[in-house]
Amino acid sequence: MLHSYVSRLFVFLALTLLAFNPSAKAQTNNSGFAVALIDMQEGFYARGGTTDSIGLKDLVRNQARLLTWAVQKKIPVVVFEYENYGKTDPRLIKIIANHQYKVIEKNMDGAFDGKSASESVSTLKAWNVDVLIVAGINGPYCVKSTIMGALDAGFDVMTTSWVIGDINHNPPTFPSGSWMYGDSRLVVFPTLDSIIK
Repeated sequence: MLHSYVSRLFVFLALTLLAFNPSAKAQTNNSGFAVALIDMQEGFYARGGTTDSIGLKDLVRNQARLLTWAVQKKIPVVVFEYENYGKTDPRLIKIIANHQYKVIEKNMDGAFDGKSASESVSTLKAWNVDVLIVAGINGPYCVKSTIMGALDAGFDVMTTSWVIGDINHNPPTFPSGSWMYGDSRLVVFPTLDSIIK
């Protein structure tokens, strides 16, 4: 019961900050939010056999909506790339090309582990981030590990299954219920519109 109350309170406060704080909308680096885009790379698409799938196109379309919203709200974006899997999908990079973003290469599933750990934390702290809005592919491994690492590093996390993929399934959509780790600082929204509108 308390967990449910704390989760609802966090959602309310997060949405209130975005909706009613003019300075949060107007200033990059001071909104308290950042979007994390994880492993949206051709190597993962090919590994999962999802490159030309309708499911992947839907996932990319939803992530494009999230990134467009981030640009409009002046919310910075951190792009995590797994080494040796190629570059991030150019359809997504094009959206943030003239926006504040940073690419961080990682050598482990979680962006807060291995060689990318200190750069991930220092980048988000330099941007004054408290809440990470997570999107990506390879959901049960890289995305899950990054979410858990972000929570361990002291960040709150928001996500929705609309922007999380699983390369082991086609279409690569990951079920939202699997993200509930019992941590009140992780809020899983039922739809993307719950976050961006």
